[in-house]
Amino acid sequence: MTVTPVRDNHGNQLTDKHGRLLWDVQISAGFTADGKRSRPSKRVHGSEREANRVEHDLTEKAKVPAGSAKTLSAWIEEYLAHPEKPLAARTQELYHAMHRNRIAAKLGKLKLKDITTGDIATFLKHLREGKRLDDRKGKVGLATLGKYYRFLHMIFRQAVYERLLTLNPVDNVRPPAKEQASVVYLRSEEVQQIYKKLDGQPLILRVAFTTALTTGMRRGEICGLRWRDVEWEKKIIRVERSVYRRAGGQDVKTTKSASGLRTVPATERLVELLKAWKRECGMHPDGYIFTWPDGAHLRPDFLTSAWPRFLTNAGLPHIRFHGLRHTAASILITNGMPLNEVAQVLGDRPETINRIYVHVIRDAADRHRTIMENQLAEKPAESSATDQHIRSKAAP
Repeated sequence: MTVTPVRDNHGNQLTDKHGRLLWDVQISAGFTADGKRSRPSKRVHGSEREANRVEHDLTEKAKVPAGSAKTLSAWIEEYLAHPEKPLAARTQELYHAMHRNRIAAKLGKLKLKDITTGDIATFLKHLREGKRLDDRKGKVGLATLGKYYRFLHMIFRQAVYERLLTLNPVDNVRPPAKEQASVVYLRSEEVQQIYKKLDGQPLILRVAFTTALTTGMRRGEICGLRWRDVEWEKKIIRVERSVYRRAGGQDVKTTKSASGLRTVPATERLVELLKAWKRECGMHPDGYIFTWPDGAHLRPDFLTSAWPRFLTNAGLPHIRFHGLRHTAASILITNGMPLNEVAQVLGDRPETINRIYVHVIRDAADRHRTIMENQLAEKPAESSATDQHIRSKAAP
């Protein structure tokens, strides 16, 4: 909100033909229904006191007290029932859980108009420090903290768009720092140990684990594969869908992003395992690859629980199932595959690959540098044929 004098090029305040001072008054009134910022303004002829009165009148006119009397919990439930754009079922469940488990206890009973930037900052601080919120306690990670911040910002932003509020209290809260992804992956010799220990496992697990290790697919993408996705002659697999967990069961959707729709090469080992599994299960060609003999679908959660059991029984070091995706990426990067091609195989953007695997990329660059230095370590000849030719041309 500003009251500024109207000045000429020399800095002198201007007056109208009656000698009254000129003032420009402008306030910030949130956003209009189409998402554009609303900034009502007016030029005042008179004293600064009159200009301040006009500013006050514009501010009062911009307020919408009826809508802002809603509690935050009531507004969240209303928003989630009719979001500004369709939300995936899993996202809906996540937002409801965030509201039910944490937000409702601390902020839910407050009216929209009474919630301040300080309230939001304090709430996020308590989450980060693990202070008790009703029946919930324990710290949350930076990634989860970021989800709470973005959810609250979205909720209040929509309230501003619908003229329930003038300003978004989350705008002036510093976003949580992004958590640096921890990349743990297997070395070449460890991969060979995995292959040896897999020989005694059930065939369905051997196929699933080998798929993750050699293609870098996510667990949901693996469980979403159909037999029609395998092109046997070309030895490639199309990745088109993903299985995800929801309340009361699981569902199938398209891949995580548009870049997730892709084809990945299948190694000879993987192709042979897939053929053996197809002979054993004898399922319909259009059916899912990973199903149990009774036709039940293999759940993504089963993979993440079966994998550590396999490592423990085999006496191998622990690594998360998602670490197999990191392993596939690391192998490709260290063997010189360009990052854009690695991104295509994994279904990620090149900038994501560059951010997550920065240490792997740096190690690969160090090895490349060492190889080049070793190859060029010999002292060059003091005088080459080219040097002699140049000297002969330069001679008078």
